[in-house]
Amino acid sequence: MGTETSFTIQRQHTLNALQQAVGGQSQACCAPINGFGMFGWFFEGQSGASDAMQGNLRYGLAYLGHMIDQGFETAFAVVQGSQPPLVCLKTWEPGEAEPPWPAQTWSLIHHHEQEHRHGF
Repeated sequence: MGTETSFTIQRQHTLNALQQAVGGQSQACCAPINGFGMFGWFFEGQSGASDAMQGNLRYGLAYLGHMIDQGFETAFAVVQGSQPPLVCLKTWEPGEAEPPWPAQTWSLIHHHEQEHRHGF
């Protein structure tokens, strides 16, 4: 299996895992855990885009997908019992220490598995 094919499969697996974690609820609230990691994908070419650092499931999928594409390490976790689901998104540079999760009770933590580096 080629590197690009494996990358695409792993990327889609992570995005599917996020959808499954929130039961497909589009009103799930997704946000970066520390307000960092917000890059141009949200602001470039999107008229009327706000500067909000959080959004719904669509936002979470776009955020994780973009960060995976850029080669960042990524993970997400769902706050246990939250309704609608509250999802924390985490990204960090390859080779750096993983940032800690906020003090919450998590029902799921999912790390994107990057068998082959992409983007760097």
